[in-house]
Amino acid sequence: MVDLTYFMVIMLVFIVAYGITSQVILYPNSELNGQLVVDILKYAWWSIFGEFNIEEVSGQYKIELQN
Repeated sequence: MVDLTYFMVIMLVFIVAYGITSQVILYPNSELNGQLVVDILKYAWWSIFGEFNIEEVSGQYKIELQN
């Protein structure tokens, strides 16, 4: 169990580092808020599994507003 804890801590460090660097490169003028932290972790987590949200990264992502 101790080995699993060490592995998860190391994995968390890499996920957070990757998420922060990719967020800074893609959106350099973002303001720090709670949703940004969630987006950083979510984007980095799904990148592990190969889901890169190509539409969002390429600029073809359209935000739909709900009334």
